[in-house]
Amino acid sequence: MSHTYNCSYNHIVFSTKDRKYLIKEYFREQMYRIIINVSNSHRCKILKINGIEDHIHILVLMHPSISSSQYLQIIKGTSSSWVNEKIKPSYGHFSWQEGYSIFSVSYSNLESVESYIEKQEIHHINSTFLSEITLLIELTSK
Repeated sequence: MSHTYNCSYNHIVFSTKDRKYLIKEYFREQMYRIIINVSNSHRCKILKINGIEDHIHILVLMHPSISSSQYLQIIKGTSSSWVNEKIKPSYGHFSWQEGYSIFSVSYSNLESVESYIEKQEIHHINSTFLSEITLLIELTSK
């Protein structure tokens, strides 16, 4: 084969610094648009992005030219800079938690992961970020 083919879907989850409620509704969609644009510029295609005040979920088709850690560094850095420079939140400095979780997703499970990400607000009526991430880790480690 003379060319490279890669189909790497990933479900990425990361939270705000100290899991504080920093992602306000009035700028959330704009921040998602910034993350989508910077992803596109690195040839990574976001299929779904959503979250709540303290974390976000991204379902992305990764391009082989960028590692997961590079990708996360770029989108977290770009989005936090954008919030601090353009939004200038009244609560002070916006920043992301240092770590992240990333789960590979098979093509056959894309729809269910998209649906899960889309329903974050409903899901978190009765669930915390910590319980959610613990469950995701348990489900994928079997």
